[in-house]
Amino acid sequence: MSEHKTKKETVADAPNTVGLDDDLDGIELLEAIERCFRISYLNEEAEKIITVGDLYDSVSEKLAVLGGGNKCHTSMAFYRLRRSMPVRPDTPAMTPTTKLAHLSTHHPRSTFKLLKNRTGFDLPDLALTLPGKLSVLFMIATFLIIPWLGLTGIGTRNVIATMTGFFLAALPLRWMDQGLYKQDTLGDLANAVAERNFGLLAQMGGRIDHQSVWDVIVDIAIDHSSIDISPDEITRSTYLLECSLPRAA
Repeated sequence: MSEHKTKKETVADAPNTVGLDDDLDGIELLEAIERCFRISYLNEEAEKIITVGDLYDSVSEKLAVLGGGNKCHTSMAFYRLRRSMPVRPDTPAMTPTTKLAHLSTHHPRSTFKLLKNRTGFDLPDLALTLPGKLSVLFMIATFLIIPWLGLTGIGTRNVIATMTGFFLAALPLRWMDQGLYKQDTLGDLANAVAERNFGLLAQMGGRIDHQSVWDVIVDIAIDHSSIDISPDEITRSTYLLECSLPRAA
């Protein structure tokens, strides 16, 4: 166990659970772990994972097969992204501090699609622009209005027609949304990509160290958590599912 993780265990007010609500949350977490580390779990393996420590141990065991190398994951991601970025002809030499907004000849959504095809990386999500946000509101309104329409007695046909109208209104708005970068610079994007593609980069000669594996697992767990929790509050004994606590007490 690394020194950093030993320190984590001494946090007195650490919560007892990551805050995953149910078994479906646990499945989504494992799917994210599988994508990031390029590993897979059998049902019987997944059933044995109760705590964050269990998850870390199982991931480490599976990664040991890859071997890895001595290359820095972030540097590997940066150079691969830089080679694949569709840039303007007059673009100066790209560095980690180069602004993403100043790089590509395409909109963010098109740029990410090209980068994904050229690099094979799992890229982070883009932020929604105004059309995208409006499309989400239309979709939410569609589901919120169903119970109310049912109470008005306007008939099933009219309910379906109204739902269809809201849905069709949302589609072009979603198509119009070209996305916004959540990362400011190419270096920021490389960091995000390195975290989401640990297994792929390890297969390409990236370094596998215990602290990095732990940090990535904790970040993924926090992304799926239903509570406000910080990395320093998560220990090896932190339970993944809230429903595990009564059985473990």
